[in-house]
Amino acid sequence: MRTQAGQAVGQLRGRIREQADTQSRGAAQGVRTWTDDLTTMTDGGKPDSPVHGVLRQVAGTGHKAADYLENRGIGGAASDA
Repeated sequence: MRTQAGQAVGQLRGRIREQADTQSRGAAQGVRTWTDDLTTMTDGGKPDSPVHGVLRQVAGTGHKAADYLENRGIGGAASDA
């Protein structure tokens, strides 16, 4: 009985980990899409505009955040917070 409970807990942890990984990959893709859109918008804007530089910086930070989520997952983000 104890072995079965341990196996069930292990399976549950595995499923939770898989779901968290799937969610973090989806979040990373969403952030990446958003930052790609920002980059596209700035490409069409005025390079000398102060907003242009800010949007470029936000897009760059967004790409770093997406990379972080892909590499570390939601568990890494939670443990770093």
